[in-house]
Amino acid sequence: MAAHGQFVSPAMIALSASILLGGCNLSSVSASIPGFATPKPSDSARAAQDKKMADQVLSGLDIPANVLGAMDANDRIAAAKAQIDALELSRTGAPVTWNNPDTGAHGSVVPGPTYVVNNQECRDYRHTMTVEDQTQEIKGTACRQPDGTWQPLA
Repeated sequence: MAAHGQFVSPAMIALSASILLGGCNLSSVSASIPGFATPKPSDSARAAQDKKMADQVLSGLDIPANVLGAMDANDRIAAAKAQIDALELSRTGAPVTWNNPDTGAHGSVVPGPTYVVNNQECRDYRHTMTVEDQTQEIKGTACRQPDGTWQPLA
């Protein structure tokens, strides 16, 4: 392995093995390097990421402007996470609920069966939400995109 007169340290052997066995996944490699820690996002960075995710998910739903405007950031994040979980993880007809005890806003997402259209997985859904005592039911269809996200159809 080493040229004549060179020494290969055990750490380099472990790193090389981690890369080969880990499929070049740097997150698994970093865990095996002493003194190297994967940075964790701060609470404010995580909150900004959650808000961005929620805005992206909810922008595709046909939520009336007055209802969307009445939702605070935590309402939006909870509703978006429920939407994603329902489409990604829930079995047909099993509701995924969300609730923000601070505002009283709550809702549920009920996914339909998965079916394929143009080589894309799609699911119908019914998202019911109550915000400021206004209940809104949104029905739609979302299809999985090549990047793995679910995109509601217009």
